[in-house]
Amino acid sequence: MSVLILGSEDDIHVKLVKQRCPDSFIIDLTKSQVLSASWLLGSSLLSEPLFDDTLPSPGSISTVFWRSVTIPNSLLSSGGARNTFGFLSFFLDCYSHSTWFNDITSFCLHVSKPIQLKMIQQLGVSIPVTMVTSSVDAARQFISQYGTIAVKPVSGGDYTRKINCYNSEEILPIVFSSGKPMIVQEFVEGRNMRTYVIENKVFSAIIESELPDYRID
Repeated sequence: MSVLILGSEDDIHVKLVKQRCPDSFIIDLTKSQVLSASWLLGSSLLSEPLFDDTLPSPGSISTVFWRSVTIPNSLLSSGGARNTFGFLSFFLDCYSHSTWFNDITSFCLHVSKPIQLKMIQQLGVSIPVTMVTSSVDAARQFISQYGTIAVKPVSGGDYTRKINCYNSEEILPIVFSSGKPMIVQEFVEGRNMRTYVIENKVFSAIIESELPDYRID
């Protein structure tokens, strides 16, 4: 039985899993490899890919590691978004019998940071004053009220930017140029702490950095 890795071969996490599991398969969902495949739905409970040796048989996969939610280029460039999404849902379901790390349910829970913040509040944890907006003018007003703010994507996947009245006119137009909604938060000075829950154990670590986002330190 093998491991199926869903992600880019250039990603550091994918490379590390591949190192640990040399016989694993890597599939990049942003490419046409999956969308161009043919699948046979026979009498067996497991659908099988046809005419394509690069796609592993679902019966041969014991574990699936999904690096991150990715959108195929065809989903962005064609009018068949609904159809493409339906096919990808089928493709992922073909391997549903396997043990998943980062399954679709987990992604739905963590892909929206505002939902995470709401859940944290419900647990009684204080959060910074937060606004979700696609308006650069609203962000300017937020800065005028709170002085220094942190700006980050709603779904994560990019670095946090620290913006104040001194650099706002330089950075805000760039951040909001695409018109996409962003999270704008009151910036809270402090130390970076990362916490992970693995099964019933909690692991926390303090990361020393003078930058607003330690990942670029």
